[in-house]
Amino acid sequence: MTTSKKSRRNFILTNLYLAVLLLYSTVVFSQSGEDLVKKMHNKYFGRWYHTFTFMQKTEIYRNDSLIMTSTWYEAAHFPYKFRIDLGDPAEGNAVIYLEDSTYRFQNHTLRTVAAGTNPFTFLLGGMYAVPLDSALSKLKHHGYDLSKIYSTNLDGKKVFVVGAANAADSLSNQFWVDSEHYYIVRTIDSDNGNLLDAKTSGHVQLNNGWSETKVLIYVNGKLRQIEKYYNLNADLPLDDRLFDPKHFGEWHWVK
Repeated sequence: MTTSKKSRRNFILTNLYLAVLLLYSTVVFSQSGEDLVKKMHNKYFGRWYHTFTFMQKTEIYRNDSLIMTSTWYEAAHFPYKFRIDLGDPAEGNAVIYLEDSTYRFQNHTLRTVAAGTNPFTFLLGGMYAVPLDSALSKLKHHGYDLSKIYSTNLDGKKVFVVGAANAADSLSNQFWVDSEHYYIVRTIDSDNGNLLDAKTSGHVQLNNGWSETKVLIYVNGKLRQIEKYYNLNADLPLDDRLFDPKHFGEWHWVK
């Protein structure tokens, strides 16, 4: 084969490869982040569990060293209510997150009230307890650009990344979604000038939804916290007083 024929053949093969690659990319990325959220919402809206309680072994790290281990008691009532008791609930040290505010108690006394909430509550179940328009609006309010999406692999499994256009963007607010079951496997968020990176794993099915059982939290690239869930329960009745700051201490799911 002459050099010119080889060059022509290589040119044709290269362009054929690029055409196939472009077609594949078009199929994969024809949807936007908003399209994916619609699919997630369609799958779980009205089916995801409404309440969730669990115990959590919490390991706190500083400078790559474990400095403290404790047991937390946590409860959620989707879409927005979430409570963390930092140690034995009888000691009265807890944080209550509502839709747009956070209440911190120490020794049974309300110490601070601040604007803002825990965004994980909505991502990890709350979005399936509200209509689609409200879910989209809330996600955009939390800083996720739903026009952006790409796919990658995480721990050997295909995932979709919503909020970033490609892997070069590691700073924008984004959430990573398992491509098969549509549960969240990672979130990256800016928080008061810090970059918060949470990686979830060990997912188990609860009723018609899912929950992670392990979370690794990094702040500005440094490991800060490892969470391990156990005694998980879904759709247990929870008294409204559990999440009401005015009735703190009157009722708790831990007896």
